[in-house]
Formats: sequence, C-alpha cells, structure tokens
Amino acid sequence: MALKDAFAYKFDMMLTIVLAPISIIVSYFLWKAIFAFNSSSIIGGFNFTEMITYYVIVWIVGIMTFTDIGDFVSYDVKNGNIAKSLVMPMNYLWFCLVYSFGGRILALFIEALPILIISFFLFHIKISLINIPIFAFSVFLAILLNFMMTTLFALSAFWIVENRGIMKIKRVLVHFLSGAVLPLTFFPLVYQKISFYLPFQYMEFVPINFWLGKYVGSQIILMLGMQIVWIAIFVVLCAIVWKRALTKATAVGI
Repeated sequence: MALKDAFAYKFDMMLTIVLAPISIIVSYFLWKAIFAFNSSSIIGGFNFTEMITYYVIVWIVGIMTFTDIGDFVSYDVKNGNIAKSLVMPMNYLWFCLVYSFGGRILALFIEALPILIISFFLFHIKISLINIPIFAFSVFLAILLNFMMTTLFALSAFWIVENRGIMKIKRVLVHFLSGAVLPLTFFPLVYQKISFYLPFQYMEFVPINFWLGKYVGSQIILMLGMQIVWIAIFVVLCAIVWKRALTKATAVGI
C-alpha cells in the first residue's frame, strides 16, 4: 500500500530530485565564498569538500527519515477511520511504521540514490565505502527515532483535531536543532553540550558525521547507543499516550 501511494506522488519525488541539486548548488557557492573570505581550509571542523558533502547528505537523511504519520493519524481521527484501524489484526501504530518504511524503501531508489549519484559527479562529494554500513545503520535508527517522535506529536489529534500547527512547530524545531540547516559545530558551545542529551542531533547531525567518518572507536558505540536510548524513550512515551488515546476514543465513541 505504501509503495502504491508513493508512486501516486511521483511528481513530488521528481520535484525533490530537481530541487535538491539546486539547493546544493546554492550551498556550494555560498560556502565557496565563505571559505575564500576566511582563507582557512577548516571551518567549524569541516573542510570545503566535507561541508558540501554535509549538505548533500542532509538531503539524503532527510528523505530517508521523512514520515507523514502526522497527516495519516489526523486524517483517520477526523474521518472516523481510526475505528476500523483499531480492529485490524496488526497494531495501528505498527501498521503505520510498516507503511512508512514501505514509502522510504521506494524513496531510497527514486530520490536518495539519484541525488547522491548526481552530487558525486557534480560536486565530487566525499564517499567512503568503509563508512557506508555504519551510516546505513545510523540512518535506520534515525528513521525509527523520527517516526516515534512524530508519532508522539501526531497522537495529539485525539485531543486537538486540528493539530497541523503542532506538527509544523515540531518539523521546524527538528529541522533547525538537528543540524539540517547548519552543522551543530557552528552553534554556541553551550547548546553543543546540551544537544548530546537531546534527541534532535541523532536524526541528522550524527548520521551525517558517520558518513563523513567523524566518529571513531568508543564514539561510534556512544552515538549509536544514544540513538537507541532515545528510540526506547519515545517508544515508552508513545505507548503511554496511545493507551490514553484509546481510552478517550472509546469514551467518545470514535
């Protein structure tokens, strides 16, 4: 079903493939000017090639971690479809997760890989075959983490029917605080320290740094461990909120 629906949005996918290189080109010339003006080969812990690679992988990770479960849950609650979903053999949230993964598998081949290939030839980005397996695993964890966090916000639809504002705030916060706009090494040192204990960087910044090979030894275990810890935290929170949502749904006869 997810693959079928994803094909229905092939225009959006094609648009992403067109817009991504344009966005990366803008970043390319912007950072080229910044590096030239700074007359330094390293800025914020990245050389020029790593910086351009960073913004390419921002697109890749963003595509892979995207989920529309917020719209999905909101639509089902508003239209009463949630009642049918609750009697399915599979748990509703598990169904949403499987549905979302189906869409990401297609996005990998239709959006992510073409953008990666185009960027390799256009911008000569950094690619290390040694780093790809650990990067892929980190992205897998980032997909789960973003899904669980988004699900937690999406469940607000049981109490606030028009929860689009909440979902937009969540998207903006995650986009900015995860390092998708600017590498976290450019943030104030105080936030860099605090961000280690927050979930945001584990959805973008950490997977990207795995691609770049910035983590070694115990750092690899630590960063993967933090991703898993935050996934577990959101799983517990979602389970608690989901139980209360079911109680509310039963009480109002949804």
